[in-house]
Amino acid sequence: MPTQVVQTQPSINAFSSFIQFWEDVKAIAGPYWYPTKSGERAFSDVIRAWGMLILLILLIIALVAVTTFNSFIYRYL
Repeated sequence: MPTQVVQTQPSINAFSSFIQFWEDVKAIAGPYWYPTKSGERAFSDVIRAWGMLILLILLIIALVAVTTFNSFIYRYL
């Protein structure tokens, strides 16, 4: 007797997942970005926004580096 397989989860389109990923990135990076139209923000706001974005990226890289280092060191313990 053949077994019937019931699909409980809908199939996810890879392209829609890719688009959703970039929408999430845009939502996170939105406050750090600045508009291209001149006169909407002062130059100091632009510098502050880019500084926060660079700080965020550096903190993420540092977190990955610390996790990797701990994994490398504690494998011998």
